[in-house]
Amino acid sequence: QNPNWKKEVQMMAADETIGAAPHIYRGEIVTFYDLWKTALIASDNNAIKAMLRALGLEGSEFVKLMNDKARALGLAATEFSDPTGLDAGNKSSAIDIAKLLHYALQKNGIREMVLQQSYEFKILNKKIKPRKIFTTDFLLSSFLNNHAHGYELIGGKTGYTIEAGFCLVVELAKTNHPIIIVALDSASLDDRFNDVKVLADWVYANYKWK
Repeated sequence: QNPNWKKEVQMMAADETIGAAPHIYRGEIVTFYDLWKTALIASDNNAIKAMLRALGLEGSEFVKLMNDKARALGLAATEFSDPTGLDAGNKSSAIDIAKLLHYALQKNGIREMVLQQSYEFKILNKKIKPRKIFTTDFLLSSFLNNHAHGYELIGGKTGYTIEAGFCLVVELAKTNHPIIIVALDSASLDDRFNDVKVLADWVYANYKWK
């Protein structure tokens, strides 16, 4: 079912996670839509937890829905243990991650968000300038998203945990041939983007489509 995108949600201590820096702080009120954008564009895990709370769902309930969806999509190596992906119990494989991205990018709302480089929104209970967030996917400003180089970035998502390292999954196309690249356990934040660039160049230089 569709959420109430205009619902006003106040950030609480219960939403706070150990991960990337938050973009909306405890006590601030924003719309559900702004939480959605903040989660997808800026990879904000606190926003994800606030969204679940606004939907009236416990984390365990949502994890069950996630695992049910994984089974429905045939993701045999995937098992979710928390809604944010931060828990070490989350498990998947490169092929499952590729399948999941391909499925997610069929949704216009998701594809449009992950291709957005920045976004501004109001903090509804504070008279301050709009909050501006930026994408965590630096490939949006690279040659892989530049038609002059023949590439089109269809969408992607970054990720990081201590156990998984720096990760990145992207779908891109060149000469009307789309591919999905999954980089897991790259050595650094920058390396995950460089690994994808190298793999993309190699594929299009060496693979021959029939």
